Amino acid sequence: IHQPSHRIFGMFDDVLVLAAGKTAYYGPRASALDHMVGLGLPPLEPGGSLAEYLLDVTNPDFTEAQQIDAILSSWRPKALEDHSQSKLPETIEPQTVAAQSAILLARLARMTLRD
Repeated sequence: IHQPSHRIFGMFDDVLVLAAGKTAYYGPRASALDHMVGLGLPPLEPGGSLAEYLLDVTNPDFTEAQQIDAILSSWRPKALEDHSQSKLPETIEPQTVAAQSAILLARLARMTLRD
């Protein structure tokens, strides 16, 4: 979601922050602030919105280009891959042909009754 409200942003587990079309941060929402502060950026003001903070620190209108470059260069592409791979569910056993047929027949019957 592009520029979500504070309330919606609080519902996210993970966030992807882009700057100049490149990944500035991807990972748990709760760790985003620590990541940015760890890069030497100012901390979030008390009562401030993390969503607004992330927009501000990656926006060239509010942050110097050198700082944005530092944010972008600190992000390792491998971190994105590691995070993405870490949450894959275990393989689910495929349905049998009989189970697939039963589902399709039920769907067909429902569609026929609706028409």
